[in-house]
Amino acid sequence: MKKVCIPTLFLLISLFLPVTTLYAKSFEELPPSKWSRNIEDSDIYRTGDHLFLHSSTPEMKRFWYGIDDTTGKIKYTLNTTPMVVFGHGHHIIVGNNGNTYMLKPTQHKSKLVWYLYAYNSTGKQLWVKNAQKNDRLFLQKDGTILLASPFGSLGNFKTMVYTYTANGKQINKKQLSGYVDHVQEGYIFTVNATSNDALSFPIKAYDASLQLVFTYNVPPHHYVRSIVAINDNFFVLLTNQKNKNNKLLCLNRSGKVRWSESVDTTAFIQPTASHVLISTDYSLMLYNSKGLLTKKAFPDNKKSKTMIHIQTSSDNHIFVDQGNLISILDGANLHAIHKIKVPEEDKDRTILYYYSGNDVLYVRDMSSGFDKKNSKLSKYVLK
Repeated sequence: MKKVCIPTLFLLISLFLPVTTLYAKSFEELPPSKWSRNIEDSDIYRTGDHLFLHSSTPEMKRFWYGIDDTTGKIKYTLNTTPMVVFGHGHHIIVGNNGNTYMLKPTQHKSKLVWYLYAYNSTGKQLWVKNAQKNDRLFLQKDGTILLASPFGSLGNFKTMVYTYTANGKQINKKQLSGYVDHVQEGYIFTVNATSNDALSFPIKAYDASLQLVFTYNVPPHHYVRSIVAINDNFFVLLTNQKNKNNKLLCLNRSGKVRWSESVDTTAFIQPTASHVLISTDYSLMLYNSKGLLTKKAFPDNKKSKTMIHIQTSSDNHIFVDQGNLISILDGANLHAIHKIKVPEEDKDRTILYYYSGNDVLYVRDMSSGFDKKNSKLSKYVLK
């Protein structure tokens, strides 16, 4: 089976709930679906009780759909643009209240003019603000919207940052040093390359009120793969430009290194409720501010050279696609909650999974590519 795991909205959901589980429930196959519907090529997103699809057509048109999660029916449709990629270009974000905030252009005479639009959970436009082509959107932990407008050049990037309430009222406006990399757990992280050769990226962390918290100067010949915040500790994944080795650092709120540890060259970092998850091609490791907590290996995947694919969810679950088996793990200890066998007859089909937490799994059968008639999205509840 050809499978791809769709990234979750863990950076857009502010509350993670720990789960304690004693025994794993195994499924020989998925239970009956709650609903199924034909779709175009779509990315799937869920926050709170709100489900969204961002779809592409063969003509390269893109649409944003608000979906009734109980029935799978479309509640409303919005036009986006071919250049808009949710979660990558940071042109669209969704609040827990179901509001959608979207950057998109309007043709004015001979040029495109960009605006920030806000829509409620029924698709009604709430307000509109002026924006720029290279602006990026982020959702802060308190539900406010951050609009980052970068400018400058290598070694001298700046970002003008605006924050708004869900009602469109401007809260703050301030110029930050560096390029806004991401926003998470009440912190805004900027980076700024100082030279093409050294690839040294000073990391600056700002709080939600746009005040500088700390600056960390990355060692020469290293670059930042990722940085995440957990309980006022900051975990930085660095790659050595020369030998490509990876290192995981833990910083305190002053930007001082608590500890560092070498990790696999395939390592990828993402947050759970109170820990940091490091995933490699064939293993998982949980860390906190004191270091490694526990780890889990997947020897069968290593033997068959089948990489695992990971998602984290809002309720502290970890979704693992092992190829012939799907596992849902407890994010506190990596113990199995659910195990689902993948049917043998699916091996030649293109299947994409999105696990949204709370035992809800969405499955996209994209075997026919852009063919809407034969492409199907189904919702399953693992109870």
